[in-house]
Amino acid sequence: MSGALQAVFQNQRSFITVPGAPTIGTATATGLTTATVSYTAPANNGGSTITLYTATSSPGGITGTLAQAGSGTISISGLTTGTAYTFTVTATNSVGTSAASAASNSVTPNYVGFLSAITASSSSIQYTFGLRNDSSGVNYLTEYNASGGSIGLMKVSTTGALTYQRKNYGTNEGGYGAFYIDSSNNYYFTGVSGSTFKTLKYDSSDANQWIRSFSETSGSVVNTYSTVTTDSSGNVYVACDTYTNIGCCSVSNFIGVRKLDSSGAVVSGNVAIDIKATGLAISTMGIFIDSSNNIFCLFKGRGSGNEAMSVMKLDSSFAISAQGNFYVSGGVQPYGANFDVANTVGYMCGRNNQAVILKFNSSCVRSWSYELTTMRIMFSCAVDSSGNIYGAGYELTTNAMLIVKINSSGVLQWARRLSNNNATFGFNNASSINISGSRFTVTTINNLFSPAKLLVFSAPTDGTGTGSFSNSGYTWTYASYSETLTSLAMSTGVGMTLATRTTTNATVAAPTLTTTTSTASATQF
Repeated sequence: MSGALQAVFQNQRSFITVPGAPTIGTATATGLTTATVSYTAPANNGGSTITLYTATSSPGGITGTLAQAGSGTISISGLTTGTAYTFTVTATNSVGTSAASAASNSVTPNYVGFLSAITASSSSIQYTFGLRNDSSGVNYLTEYNASGGSIGLMKVSTTGALTYQRKNYGTNEGGYGAFYIDSSNNYYFTGVSGSTFKTLKYDSSDANQWIRSFSETSGSVVNTYSTVTTDSSGNVYVACDTYTNIGCCSVSNFIGVRKLDSSGAVVSGNVAIDIKATGLAISTMGIFIDSSNNIFCLFKGRGSGNEAMSVMKLDSSFAISAQGNFYVSGGVQPYGANFDVANTVGYMCGRNNQAVILKFNSSCVRSWSYELTTMRIMFSCAVDSSGNIYGAGYELTTNAMLIVKINSSGVLQWARRLSNNNATFGFNNASSINISGSRFTVTTINNLFSPAKLLVFSAPTDGTGTGSFSNSGYTWTYASYSETLTSLAMSTGVGMTLATRTTTNATVAAPTLTTTTSTASATQF
């Protein structure tokens, strides 16, 4: 190279410098050991194309890189769970590396969700009938032991650890019960013993507050399904089914509704909803109280000889205010129900040929109803603070658990499948779903194992957290699947009436609680 050309080259090179510092964006924790940080490319690239951006953590100096010229988001892995980090970003061109950006916001990598597989304490555990969260997000799960009819309670932490387990909240109980936690973390059980219906209240320290029993004074009655809730004053509302039997068949079916005060004394009620369902099994799905103390009782009813999704609205004086009774040809079987108190709308879910979800308004008029193409049965549903509805059920061909999120207008937001590499460990049993903050939790029991295994799964309500992980010797996959909602036309069935039922009630001595031992294998992801 001639001396003149070399001088020109060196002169041009003197104008190329390292880039300016990038502008820091937002850091986000994305898992147990991972995070992302966004940045904006500098206006000055130093006269040479930027080829690499590097994010560096503090503490630890852990780095992640992104090979491109413009703005973007860098992924960082290898972080320590529970440690707070900030990040800076540099840009590199052919000359060298820029100064670091300002530090990002602080983030703490943590789990996105968890799967906990709990080995039941007894081979007699048949099913769970309640899933609730307290004010701290702790999961409360109930189980029914067929041996002696014992009701048990378990507490599962927000990381999936089994932290507490007791049984004998009710003894010699038969049929399905209910479980509820109020705003003060008192909790309530319902159950039946023969023809006696019981409601039990415990405080947050597991001390029994009272037990109230109800018995009908005439006829041979069997109480089965039941439900319980409270209002803002601490009054307790309970509902249960009654069958008056003669010989082989039930000839009259009622759902009894009662109101107790916070000390367990009967305030009002002792009325029964006569659903005119002679010869047809019925079941209470839920009882809910709105801000005006109207009572919404949701149950399996009857329409033109078919099973129906039914609701009756009673005012605070227990007078009928509105009712709805929805069915299709061949019947529609409800399995679960929930209520959005803030918007005074309710939901029922179950199955026709496939899973069904229905919404009704405060006047008990159907707003919309849909049938799902892939989900076979929707066992339960829950509502978040934005009015979105979440449904949990299963897929017939794979025994996988399916979860869907639907907005208040009936538009599908996402559909997820939880499956494993052994179809024997399936989910074709009734499941419960609940919402706590930005996460949903769903649980089911698998009786193909002895003792049975109770599965508790928690993930974000925005549908993130998909991927694979290991638990109990299986590989589990949480992933999107294809689901379609098809509008389902429904007819309105026969009306329902109220009747006064003569009952006796009594205070019952509290049972002695005993500790049970189960083991849990929890995996965070």
